[in-house]
Amino acid sequence: MITNRMSIADWKRVAATKPAKSKSEKAHKYGATRTKVDGIWFDSASEAERYRDLKLLERAGKITELELQPSFALHTVSPEEPNKPIHLCDYVADFRYMENHCCIIEDVKGSKDMQTPMSKLKIKWVEVEYGINVRLVDGKGRAI
Repeated sequence: MITNRMSIADWKRVAATKPAKSKSEKAHKYGATRTKVDGIWFDSASEAERYRDLKLLERAGKITELELQPSFALHTVSPEEPNKPIHLCDYVADFRYMENHCCIIEDVKGSKDMQTPMSKLKIKWVEVEYGINVRLVDGKGRAI
């Protein structure tokens, strides 16, 4: 006779196993470690380090209007309706701030090699659509 009951030993074995990691808990493809600063989670220690530096610059009055994760809608044009842009996706930078009356958009990368083809495409696209330049920097703010 087959029963749907589990033995105590089987139950203990199942209870002792760790649940599968959710999508948000999976390892980053480049080995980045999520880091928390000022109660804010950052995708990498480099991004968190850059945030600390930007906060110091903001307190010193060197930059203003620091914004985290600014989003830019990316559009295309329909051949049938050329005057009606179609929203395809968004590009989310790491930081936006004002420096010497100029708007600066920054994306923190460990190195230039850590850019995915999709991020390269989105950065070029946002630069063309919005007429801006995206600064690629490391955690210390150095251009990469």
